[in-house]
Amino acid sequence: MQTAERRVMVQACDIVKFYGRFKALDRVSLTIHEGEKIVIIGPSGSGKSTLLRSINRLEEIDAGSMTVNGMDLYNPKTDLTRVREEVGMVFQAFNLFPHKTVLENLTLAQIVVRKRSKDEALEKAKGLLVKVGLSDKASAYPGKLSGGQQQRVAIARSLAMDPKIMLFDEPTSALDPEMI
Repeated sequence: MQTAERRVMVQACDIVKFYGRFKALDRVSLTIHEGEKIVIIGPSGSGKSTLLRSINRLEEIDAGSMTVNGMDLYNPKTDLTRVREEVGMVFQAFNLFPHKTVLENLTLAQIVVRKRSKDEALEKAKGLLVKVGLSDKASAYPGKLSGGQQQRVAIARSLAMDPKIMLFDEPTSALDPEMI
């Protein structure tokens, strides 16, 4: 359902997910409109990460339906690559490429997926590094960064893609309180 004011960006209806006999998600439904910020809170093992991963279909659901940015994730005609181009995700483990510098981590997908020129990608990446307080780490490798620094690089990398939807899984777990 669309509103004249705010588009529905994520629509989950009666999502069910099992891991063996364990039911991680039990008929979860939610609607997120453009511009909304939603926080999912619950104890460890309550399905928060599973729900987030199902929004960009990194996790297959067992029942229910999921629409993201107007696209039905389970319609065989839906191009999942196109969906994922518009959904940024910062994972708990950050998933930075250890053999690439911070700047290379921030520019790679911009060049390959968004088809930006190297100069345009570098400009955007450098601007984001300033915003997350890591402009001095552009040539560092992830293994030389603290956990909080790696997390800020992962956030900047995701933002560099200008996604329509951002998913954060434990977004402040490694950050110092003053950085949150």
